[in-house]
Amino acid sequence: MPRWLATIGIVAVLLAASAWVIGQQFGSSPHAAKGSAGTPAGFTRFKDPAGAFEGAYPTSWRRLQTTSSQDILLATGPDGASYLVRTTPIGAVVTSANLAAAKLLTQRIVKSAKDVKYLHTPEAVTLDGLPGYLYLYTFLDPSSGQEGAHALYFLFDAKTMISLVFQSLPSTGFLAEAPLFDRIAATFHVLPG
Repeated sequence: MPRWLATIGIVAVLLAASAWVIGQQFGSSPHAAKGSAGTPAGFTRFKDPAGAFEGAYPTSWRRLQTTSSQDILLATGPDGASYLVRTTPIGAVVTSANLAAAKLLTQRIVKSAKDVKYLHTPEAVTLDGLPGYLYLYTFLDPSSGQEGAHALYFLFDAKTMISLVFQSLPSTGFLAEAPLFDRIAATFHVLPG
């Protein structure tokens, strides 16, 4: 019995350490880095068809065709990494002043995945002036049966929710991918409207 307690203690410490490292990569402060209009070397730029924002992903990644008009970008990289950008119309204007009310929606979306385990407490962030939340969690991927990991930004631009979903499948690659995911997130840029 004491061996099990020691093992559980070690696992808890490792999970806490992993959550802290990932948290440092994705938002050590309540305000994430502001996006840049320039495209970093080795990245390919994409634009929202509605002209609201743009971003970039590694040129070595493959852009896939999507079936939903809400999916702006789906790109896959090596070792189970992927990046999905989605816009969703919502019924109310969300700003930094009423952001807390939007957390009910974002939590419901995250909890709709199977076997969600938070790696870090969801955090209010700002990315290129847009308020939102950042979630870091693991989940059970229904198609492969593997545990995956997400860094998921929910950003609010008036009545539009923009989701930036960074995925590692399996979750064991998440820590290695975190710095690249952070660089990709930093390319997000709101276009003048």
